Amino acid sequence: MTVARELRRRGIPCDTLIQDSEWGDSVFSEKGAHWGESLDWAPKYCTPKIPSEMLAELRAMHFDFMPIYHSVPKFPNRAHQAWTCKEYKEEVWWSKLRDRMEEGVRGVWMDTRRNDITDSVVYTGIQKLLGEERRVLMLGAQEMFRVRMWDQLPIKRCPWDHLIGGRRYPMDWTGDCAYDWDELKWHVRAITNQYGSLRGYNYITSDSMGKDWKVQARWLQFSDFIAFSRSHTAKPWDGGLQSANMADLIRYDKVAEKTEWTDNLEAGDRPTAEASIRKHHLLRYRLIPYLYSHALLNYRTGMPICRPMLLAFPDNPACNADQWPYQYLFGSELLVAPVCADTAVMPIYLPAGQRWLDWWDGTVYEGGQTLSYDTSDVEKLPLFLREGGILAMQDECQWIESGKTPDPLTVTLVPPAEGRTARFDLLEDDGVSLRYQKSEVACTPIICRREGPQVIVEIGPVAGSYRGQPELRGYTLVLRGPGGTQTVSVPPAPLGEKRLINCC
Repeated sequence: MTVARELRRRGIPCDTLIQDSEWGDSVFSEKGAHWGESLDWAPKYCTPKIPSEMLAELRAMHFDFMPIYHSVPKFPNRAHQAWTCKEYKEEVWWSKLRDRMEEGVRGVWMDTRRNDITDSVVYTGIQKLLGEERRVLMLGAQEMFRVRMWDQLPIKRCPWDHLIGGRRYPMDWTGDCAYDWDELKWHVRAITNQYGSLRGYNYITSDSMGKDWKVQARWLQFSDFIAFSRSHTAKPWDGGLQSANMADLIRYDKVAEKTEWTDNLEAGDRPTAEASIRKHHLLRYRLIPYLYSHALLNYRTGMPICRPMLLAFPDNPACNADQWPYQYLFGSELLVAPVCADTAVMPIYLPAGQRWLDWWDGTVYEGGQTLSYDTSDVEKLPLFLREGGILAMQDECQWIESGKTPDPLTVTLVPPAEGRTARFDLLEDDGVSLRYQKSEVACTPIICRREGPQVIVEIGPVAGSYRGQPELRGYTLVLRGPGGTQTVSVPPAPLGEKRLINCC
């Protein structure tokens, strides 16, 4: 509850809190300290609130809650699965999970490594419990990292080549990785390129835990610009986690020594990643309409949300041999180059064929060059919007209001070059159900073209519909380019109308 209140007080966006250990799996119960020992709450959690009261208060603060599970239902032929602490009879496991969900638990973190088929069974089982009007919130575990945190042994290959059911559920976690610069660099390529996007896995995240505040800041920047943002880290207001003895901190015989895990709300002058985390979280939440459109596009076509350069620019000889595996497109419009070292300068390649606008300072660069980019500011992720890029955005917010359509919708764009036309299809649904699988999706085309000195923006008409769709919508157009920024307000009008806006 302290963490939840601090996140809201400090203005750090967050939707879901995951409780690692004790809750739901009763790690420290009267039966002893064993993962998965019980499917009930630990008995000591009864004051000052019982679990259902705590969950209700979190929900009132717009937080969902997920406990960790180290157990699984023992379904027929559950064979050749990896690490799991305990199996229960199917009817017992599912009965207890139903009890937890009735109390207010929103989903589960299945910390049962590489149980790809098991996780898929659990995911589809929860969806059956929920019905078609709600979506499953679940995190699965797939070991995928450079170095294992526990023993510092290198992983020589990614084990994902054998997975069968992993793509059936939406969110994966890569396991107990190391927390240094090399591990961050490995994860950038793995998630957005060879083991993620290029293998059909989109919603993958990592621990994002840094050995110091700089690594933490850079890792969370990367996490905010992939399909699924998750932190498993020291609190943003802490100065980093002492990860050298992480194995001892987690083992039960070292419980008394967990001093590094205590909340330090008064860090004083010690540097932290808090400002960077807040800054990039806020931008990610503003980009939810853009990101959600690409999520629906991914569902429809398989095109990944994070697009490696060789996939985004297959005809560019400077990209199509995977020469730049540590930068990628986030969706179709934004180029992201995560910083994976404590360095003041790094090379970034901007593909030819268009110009590129630095998101933070508005500098416009010609494509087809390699920048020596200033990375001395640890609180700035290198981020570029392509010429002709169109971003659907919303106002700053602290949590996602599912089913609520942003009005007015902000459209940030860089007008295309003379004679070219740019287009972005805004895809929307009700945000809470599975009705998108039955094509209950609305598509709003947003088209921009330059005619001499004039920039023409065409919006709509909307094709398709979904439950709860509004009848009217207004827009705020934000045009960025070499000449600065121009803002144009477009009053609300029926979605079925096409609107032409002359912005110059």
